[in-house]
Amino acid sequence: MYASDVAMDAATKAFQIHGAYGVSDEYPLQRYLRDAKVFQIVEGNNQLHKALIAEHALGFRSPR
Repeated sequence: MYASDVAMDAATKAFQIHGAYGVSDEYPLQRYLRDAKVFQIVEGNNQLHKALIAEHALGFRSPR
């Protein structure tokens, strides 16, 4: 979860720096941004992961 958040943050900041070049095929940035978003979604929404971690940390959910 943390890695996908960091990847999305880095890709978003790079996109802000590059501006319109971020959507150009000349640079791989558009792929990085797309892949970072997919990583946030593919194993379940990051908000769901945060809720599960909080439940475990607070003792509401026991480890299996």
